[in-house]
Amino acid sequence: MVKRSDTSDSLVYHSFAKPSKQLILEILEAIRASLGFDPLADRRAAVLLETLLYEAMSEERLASIRDIKAIVEGRLVSVVASGACLEKEANLIEGVIIAADGATSVLLHMGFDCPDIIVTDLDGPLEDILWCAYRGSLIVVHAHGDNAWLLHEIVPRTPLVAGSVQVEPLLGLAMLLPGFTDGDRAAWLAHVAGASKIRLVGWCPDAPQHPLSKRLVNPLKRRKLVIAEKLLEMLKGYRGEL
Repeated sequence: MVKRSDTSDSLVYHSFAKPSKQLILEILEAIRASLGFDPLADRRAAVLLETLLYEAMSEERLASIRDIKAIVEGRLVSVVASGACLEKEANLIEGVIIAADGATSVLLHMGFDCPDIIVTDLDGPLEDILWCAYRGSLIVVHAHGDNAWLLHEIVPRTPLVAGSVQVEPLLGLAMLLPGFTDGDRAAWLAHVAGASKIRLVGWCPDAPQHPLSKRLVNPLKRRKLVIAEKLLEMLKGYRGEL
């Protein structure tokens, strides 16, 4: 894990363009409509998450985008997904590590320290995510219509937590990012937080997920991965590289 005060591997910061809030909302609405997801369920989950984040703020557990920038800005960031190719690509991991959900378990299995940041919608191995949360990982919890009960269970137990939603946040405590799966959302987070370079590791959407990630690639997941690839292509357009 990168120490918060360590600047020895800092790189030149480039101010890349970022999509507008309106564009992000339009993208997420189009995705939701294409998959038949309920916008009201997403709204309820977003309200719940921001309520829990407000409680976290009162307990000094809430991490802001400023805290994330303190970790990411101007650095090389390895965004680690949980594809079956991850172990073969382990030598590519360096700099700040942002793990997408179940990639956390694979990283621990391979002997890595806990990631600097974990981006999760809470459908991966929660025991490992919480284990890392108590060892300093910043957890970015994403709210959607299917995970309200997990928000109740996990967010209050997380020592340093941020949040993201896929509708407009009402309180401004949660982030609105273009990503739709944990992997592409993690890459967009690195972009928004000012990463000088983003390296995707373990991203092999045509292959099965790593068994330790506890994720199955069912038909719906396959459709989400296709969408994620398109959003990563969009990110590449903003950065000129990825």
